[in-house]
Amino acid sequence: MKMLKKALLSLAFMTAAATSITASAAVVTDSIARNPDELISIAHWATFTHDIGSGYTPGSDRLLSAVLEVRLTDLLFNENYFITVGTGQLKTGSDVPNGTYNSAHGGEIVNFALNSASLADLATDGKISITVGTINPLSTFFFADSTLTAQVPEPLSIALMGIGFLGIGAARRKSAKNKAA
Repeated sequence: MKMLKKALLSLAFMTAAATSITASAAVVTDSIARNPDELISIAHWATFTHDIGSGYTPGSDRLLSAVLEVRLTDLLFNENYFITVGTGQLKTGSDVPNGTYNSAHGGEIVNFALNSASLADLATDGKISITVGTINPLSTFFFADSTLTAQVPEPLSIALMGIGFLGIGAARRKSAKNKAA
């Protein structure tokens, strides 16, 4: 019986050590594209919602991080833009590069991580609203597409890590008992 306990404790310890090093996360993405690209001006902003509900369950899963990628294109001049994410994040820029309005041929990719407020907003129901616009009356450009990529830990990794930590706790408790005796 003692040998079996030692073997299980060793296995639990090795599992915890390996899991903490190699714990993996599932990648959940949601993409939104406009075809043709959507014209953005002072009179028209693009508003849409990313939904990662197909790979994320609010209340049981937790989000590790999320990155938003928005592609903007332009025909003339350099334009001012803003991107709002949920209720807690604002990204601004002043240089949508000149070129074709066709998203297949380039444009500017605005790529940034969601801050803690936006991540909390996304975690609530797996959805987050995005607005792309301008407040400059002379700015016009095109919104081509947007991709939200979120990292969600895999349940098996979390379970294995929990089992490993239980094994470490049991080993410490047993060690403390042996020292006291």
